[in-house]
Amino acid sequence: MKKLFALVFGAAVSASVMVPTVQAASSAANFNVTVNLTAVCTVVNTSNVVINYTSGGAQGAGTNGTGTVTCTNGIPYTYSLTNGAAANAGGTLVGIVYTLAVSGLTTATAYTGSSTGTAAAQNFTITPAAAASQAGNCTAGAGVTQVAGGCNATAIHTMTVTF
Repeated sequence: MKKLFALVFGAAVSASVMVPTVQAASSAANFNVTVNLTAVCTVVNTSNVVINYTSGGAQGAGTNGTGTVTCTNGIPYTYSLTNGAAANAGGTLVGIVYTLAVSGLTTATAYTGSSTGTAAAQNFTITPAAAASQAGNCTAGAGVTQVAGGCNATAIHTMTVTF
């Protein structure tokens, strides 16, 4: 019996001090990272257009307007000049018919075009023109301001960038 007890006791002690062997294991899984970039285009007008005209005289001399378009790199965009609801680059103020033309960006017409953003400011110039021999009209009315030696009026034009 002593032998049986010693054998059972020895087996029990051996089993309790035995350390199981653990092997390192790993598991891996791939995952995706998605970046959703919202493109941005901004138009900044840095100067207005002014046309100086002498009634019945030579072609009007003007001061060019300037500005910049800045769009996210690689984003194609189109632009257009409008005069109120009219999709054109001209108008009539104080009886003087004038046109506007955009340069510095890729143009399709004098007042529309397309380009691609570079993430840097892209300069443009708006050049006015008024044909010679126009009489003009300083009759008081909506938007006409009488000034010493003549009159003036202002119309809002818009440079729209679509992307």
